[in-house]
Parts: sequence; structure tokens; C-alpha cells
Amino acid sequence: SPCQLITSNRNEPPPHQATDLEDTSLKRKRTPVGTLWLDFTLLAILGLGNGFLAILLITWMQTRVPGEMTGRLMSLLMLAGSGLVPVSQALAGALGSKNLSLTFILPGALVLLLASAMPLIRPLRRLGTPHQSVQAGRA
Repeated sequence: SPCQLITSNRNEPPPHQATDLEDTSLKRKRTPVGTLWLDFTLLAILGLGNGFLAILLITWMQTRVPGEMTGRLMSLLMLAGSGLVPVSQALAGALGSKNLSLTFILPGALVLLLASAMPLIRPLRRLGTPHQSVQAGRA
């Protein structure tokens, strides 16, 4: 149990059951409490960075759409950010139960493909300029 792992002696490896996913060639001493501070530090940095980048991204997107379309943009962002989470978890679970490697390879290849195709799509190249209604509001 997790409580036994935390309260166990740090010099003793925690008891665990071998799984078919465990790579026995990379055996190392497991110390879950010894690296806990590093885990918390990295999670704090990721959380702060995620919040900072989310504000920048939403602001950037809102300056590039007409004012009357902002509500539609925000509803799509909320759907993509929250509404599709159960769908993606179901797909990842189904794929992971069949082939765990594909669970990581397929999304990585899809991101690489989309990122490579983005510069080829002409309207996406104009995303760097704010919409005219936003520029008129600043004047």
C-alpha cells in the first residue's frame, strides 16, 4: 500500500509485484520518499508555467478574432480543454490495453504531423496579426 511505501525503511526496496510492463534490465533502487521533494518541485514549476502560458495563449487568441466571435472562440476552447478529456481518456485506455507503446507513439506522431503541416496552410500563416477590430480599439 502507499502508506507502507512511505513509512518503510528507505534502505529497503519497497515490496512490489512484477508486471509484464516492468523492464528487469533496468533494475534500480526504488526510494519513493527520497525523490518526493523533486516531484513536488517539478509539479509546482509545471503548474505555474501552465497557468502563465494559458493566460498568454487565451489573450493571444482573443486579439486575433473579431469581438463578436470571442464567445464562440471561448466555448470551443473550453470544449477542447475540458469537454474532450473523457473522450481522450477512453481512447487512451482502449489503446493502452491493446498496445501500450502505441499509446505514446501515435499521439507523438500525430503532433509531429500536425506541427509539420501547419506552415503549409496559408490562413494559419496570418495568425500573427491581430484582427482589425482589436487594432481599432487600441487607437
